[in-house]
Amino acid sequence: MSRGKQKIENQRKNQERQAALKGGKSQLAERANCARVTCPICMAPLSHASQVAPHYQARHPKETVPAEFAQQ
Repeated sequence: MSRGKQKIENQRKNQERQAALKGGKSQLAERANCARVTCPICMAPLSHASQVAPHYQARHPKETVPAEFAQQ
């Protein structure tokens, strides 16, 4: 059992450890920031506009790529 100054130091270190662990490990917030473009048909999140054309070829082969994304 700690007493005096050692007890205060242990409490401070424990608070710092708990604050570091509190941050969490979820990537949902970062994924939401990275998803800048969504497919207008299936609403799939895409990280960059250059991924729209390959997505259309793979997932929607009967549809045509929108003109705004075909250039890139």
